Amino acid sequence: MTFIRLLRLTEQGIKAIRNQQTAMTEVKELIEGNGGKLLGSWFTQGDYDIISIIECDDDKTMRTISA
Repeated sequence: MTFIRLLRLTEQGIKAIRNQQTAMTEVKELIEGNGGKLLGSWFTQGDYDIISIIECDDDKTMRTISA
């Protein structure tokens, strides 16, 4: 199954991403460690800060990743 994940970052989250090149690598590792696959992530303008496309076997896996 393929999921679209819309994220809003706090000011602290934005600073962490700006200050760490490894932040997105850590997110990818977290997703893959829970049984998913990060197909892509994009920074956006507007209501959401990041859109990610994630592939998982089922809804339960995606809920685990989202928690």
